[in-house]
Amino acid sequence: LFKDYSQALVVTPPKEVKEKVLGGDGYTVSSGGWGPCFIVMWPFVGGGEVGDILREAVQRNDLKKYPVSLDEVKVASWHDSTALLYLPPVDPAPFIDLRKAFSDVFPVFTPRDSYAPHIRMGTVSRRTAQTVVKTLAWEPVSFEVAQVHVIKERMGRYDVIDSIELL
Repeated sequence: LFKDYSQALVVTPPKEVKEKVLGGDGYTVSSGGWGPCFIVMWPFVGGGEVGDILREAVQRNDLKKYPVSLDEVKVASWHDSTALLYLPPVDPAPFIDLRKAFSDVFPVFTPRDSYAPHIRMGTVSRRTAQTVVKTLAWEPVSFEVAQVHVIKERMGRYDVIDSIELL
């Protein structure tokens, strides 16, 4: 197994939530071509049969399906004059637990000290960020996370190469 920058472990929201995120009046960008998702681990692991290892980790750590609520769009300073619009889950703990359980079985992956799960909506001018947030008029949504996906970059796009069901 080796560190692979072309692969990531992600949680994707259901289609209707993705469409809502992408409906941001031109302000939305995808996260590195990945589309709306929570990045659990990137770079991820290449080589071997990672799906089987992930499935074993789900069983061993009793990783269950969990509810997610996205209640508000937040703004963070990005580069010099840019702001990042993002959707954090109301309760980040299940994402943090998921990341910990999986990083424990992949020693090649070294997680950063802090992990703030979120769906990236896009970047805008820092001066107009609050206006854009009001224009988006985000309505809270909830859904259940039932699986994680291993995605891989292939010729400029990311495709799901394996899906791992939670309990």
